[in-house]
Amino acid sequence: MRWILLIGLIFYWNCGFAQKILEQRTLSTSLIYHHGLSVPKTPELNYLIQDKLSAKELRIGIHPNPNKSWINQYSVSEIGIAYYQGSLGSDEVLGEINSIYPYITFRLSNWKNLNLFTSIGTGIGIVSKPFHPVENYANKLIGSKYNAHVNLNFQLEYELDPFSLIGGIYFSHISNGSTKHPNSGFNYITSNIGVSIDWGKRKKIRKVDILYPKLDNEFFFISNHAFKEKSANDPHTYYVSNLSTGYLWGINSKHRLGFGIDLFYDESINRGDWNLSPETDFENRIYQGIFIGHDFVFSRLSFSAQVGVYTYYQSKPASSSLYNRLAFRYKINKHLLINLGLKAYLDQSDYIEFGIGYYFNKTKKS
Repeated sequence: MRWILLIGLIFYWNCGFAQKILEQRTLSTSLIYHHGLSVPKTPELNYLIQDKLSAKELRIGIHPNPNKSWINQYSVSEIGIAYYQGSLGSDEVLGEINSIYPYITFRLSNWKNLNLFTSIGTGIGIVSKPFHPVENYANKLIGSKYNAHVNLNFQLEYELDPFSLIGGIYFSHISNGSTKHPNSGFNYITSNIGVSIDWGKRKKIRKVDILYPKLDNEFFFISNHAFKEKSANDPHTYYVSNLSTGYLWGINSKHRLGFGIDLFYDESINRGDWNLSPETDFENRIYQGIFIGHDFVFSRLSFSAQVGVYTYYQSKPASSSLYNRLAFRYKINKHLLINLGLKAYLDQSDYIEFGIGYYFNKTKKS
């Protein structure tokens, strides 16, 4: 997952380049074929991956008016929904995945009929053969039928109007966020080729340059909650909560940088045997950490990436003293927000968290 995060941050920071005049139709349909390989985390899992991965994908999208607010600001080329069906490298043990997810595509650059895009999508993936202690104990990667499926795509397109030839590379990750073990996750890379057809009347649109103001500085306080499993050998589900507060500086019209403090409560910490005896006291379930972070802002919606370190604990962290968080935050009104995030230890998921928060902006003086 680290490589998805790294490439994703580079993509987020640099998206937004586009030509001044666009010619586009309203709707788009794409058929894409994928062929690639998995990236197991540990060498002992290589024996599971017997074949190359292959998949088919259907995308249906719309081309929004580029002069509408954030569509203009972020050079959004297409918004749509995708259906993905493919193998996972071992039909007998891992089976296949069927996914459906929304996606958003950004135009990075163009040279006459040749365009460079990047897109990201995330949704639900159904794995046909998850881990089962009796029927499928060899699958040490994925413990649940329903998983998050995240895709990052870089793609070249050659326009032949109304058809386009497309090709590129996908980076994908499948995980359930430790809601059920095992959860080593599944990473893979595929190259792809396909064809796209645009529908509707072709329109020539002049992209208007707009100077967007710098984002205000912001203070936030969020209460998150989650449930997780500790291991495949422990059948219990544990409650986890987190209080997170921080301050963010607006550095331009799209990005904020900041820092903050986390306070964690984790019932799964050092619980002794699987039957919960002896039970760890309250103080040993408390962790405190500090973090630095970056927010990529789409109007009311923001994508947050944080890296933190534990600075206080009684029970030593099981994985690492460093942790990271990826989250989507949506502002309900001018003071309340909701949060959906993934806390992890680099490439090892810890849990998926849901929360509600309070924020206020500090307006910059002229």
